[in-house]
Parts: sequence; C-alpha cells; structure tokens
Amino acid sequence: GARIAQREPTRSDVLRLAWPHVNWLVLGCLALACRLPFSVAMPHFVSIVIGAAGAGDADAAHSAVITFFMLGVADSVGDFFCAFLFTFCQQKIIRSLRVDLLAAILRQEVAFFDGFAARRNTARHAIGGRSRRGPSRSSSHWMAALRAFVIFPRGRIGAAIAPIWNR
Repeated sequence: GARIAQREPTRSDVLRLAWPHVNWLVLGCLALACRLPFSVAMPHFVSIVIGAAGAGDADAAHSAVITFFMLGVADSVGDFFCAFLFTFCQQKIIRSLRVDLLAAILRQEVAFFDGFAARRNTARHAIGGRSRRGPSRSSSHWMAALRAFVIFPRGRIGAAIAPIWNR
C-alpha cells in the first residue's frame, strides 16, 4: 500500500496539544518555582554544618542540621507536587490524543475497515491458513507438552525435598 508521508511535529503542534491543559502546567511551574529556593539553600547549610563541626561549635552544627532537615522535607514535598502535577498533565494530554484518535477512527467509512479485513484474510490464506500473529494450534500443543514436561519433574522434586528442608 501507499505510505502516507509524515512530517516532524513542530513547537506549535506541541503547544496546541498542551493548551487545553495549561492550568495544570502553570500549577506545575508554580510548584517548581516554590521548590527551587529550598533546593538551592541546602548546599549552604551543608557547608555550615561542615564549618561548625570543624570549629567545634556543636550548637551551630545542630541548628544547621535541623534547618537542613526541614529544608529537605520541604524540598521533597515540593518535588512530589512537581512530579504529580507534570505527570497528571502528561496523562491528560495522552488521554486527549487517544480520544482524538478514536474519533478519527470512528469517522472512517465502513469500506475502510472492510479493506483491512480483506488484506488480513488474504495474507492468512497465503501462508497456509495460519495467522502470522500467533502460533498455530499444533505448535501451542507442543508448547503445552513441553511446559508440562519441564514443570512436572520440578514439582515432584520440590515435593520430595520440602519435608527434608523443614526439619
């Protein structure tokens, strides 16, 4: 059959997909902006702990460790919301793509689907009555026999060893 030429998606295509979900994207960006100061401040408090420990100032080190811990908790909560909001937006975009695809499929003429069925049946008859997608009935019987041959001895050996193992 003839192949349809596909073009590379542009930025405007991506923005058109994301525009209906812009509220979730803005919330994700706000969560990212709120998280940023906590992430940036953490190395500062690590250096304060190292400096205070080197100087022997236990109170300053203790205070810096507590502050570092609180910053870490705030950073991880912000990180959770960033990941959640951006992933939620991603899933909404994927859902809208799937809904658009289903609508495009449903708009097709019935003859479109008849053409696919005719090609699939022609291909199946050309290779001896079997579908190319799955194993033939005889090969699946052989696989079941092989599986039974492998599993049966293993189960019997396990049943024989289990009482010895539990002693």
